[in-house]
Amino acid sequence: MAKGPVLALVGATGLVGSALLSFFLDAVSDSRLSSLRILTTSHASPKLASARSHPSDRVEIREIHYSDPSSLDAALAGVDVLVSAMGAQSSPEGTYESNKHLLLDAAVRAGVRIYVPSEWGTDHNGANQDAVQSPMFANKQAHHAEAHQRGLQVLAVYNALILEISFSDWLGIPTGASSTEWTVPRPEHPVAFTSLRDLGPFTLSAVLQTWHAPSSSAAPIPSRLRIYSDLLTLDKAADLWEEIAGGTVKRNYVDSDGLKKRYEEIKPTLPPGMLGPAIPLMISLGGFDYSQDCANSLLNTGEYAFEPRTVCDFLAERAREVKQAA
Repeated sequence: MAKGPVLALVGATGLVGSALLSFFLDAVSDSRLSSLRILTTSHASPKLASARSHPSDRVEIREIHYSDPSSLDAALAGVDVLVSAMGAQSSPEGTYESNKHLLLDAAVRAGVRIYVPSEWGTDHNGANQDAVQSPMFANKQAHHAEAHQRGLQVLAVYNALILEISFSDWLGIPTGASSTEWTVPRPEHPVAFTSLRDLGPFTLSAVLQTWHAPSSSAAPIPSRLRIYSDLLTLDKAADLWEEIAGGTVKRNYVDSDGLKKRYEEIKPTLPPGMLGPAIPLMISLGGFDYSQDCANSLLNTGEYAFEPRTVCDFLAERAREVKQAA
């Protein structure tokens, strides 16, 4: 096997970053990655215990501070691939926008070749941004364009909804009881869900295929990657929950106009980086329908193939939890 790249991960203590960290540690163990460097402002975090206890000396934890560009330069020296799972909220280290710009500056100075920016959500290009006019979406688009213009090979991963946190009250499709009540957007469109456990395989496939491609050839993987573990309508998901959990799902249908009105009412109160009721609106507009222009067949193939987690699998596990808690 050809030598793998040196990969740096930012945001390893967050929801997405923790999932990526677990898979990347395995990739170090089997030498798909030459080494893994975890860049963090929380060096002592217990969430990094798996990295600290990893048997390989090719896993490093580097403390960084965005107020100190030299710490970023030192942490990224010799890095080939930078994967960012930076959270969208401000922190004592600075704002999301300023920190990711400082990280990009450092990546360029260090000669990083491949950059996976902190996306990990909906494909905000086109209709989704037209509908919600999110400053966060506009910022992410500008950041992608700047990284590309400055010479990095950008791989933006759009995983739609995260499976493990979506079937809950915040999205209006709770699974806390066998009989429940859902708010279902209309018109009906398929909705893409990606499991946290599948983010690592998808991302590493994109990174390694890009890394191992001859420099003289066209990039084998596009710069914008729509992925999913499973794709189905919310009515189908409700049918599955009824079948698996043995209860009933009362379905309250809300059309795009009603969802648009609700979003516009609450939009001024949303903290930066929060979409809230914009998500049901985007569902009603087909914003999470990844049945077209999807990268699954490019990434889940050959030596990179894996078995994605399905909505049915997740709901079956959730139903067991509900039954045990009753």
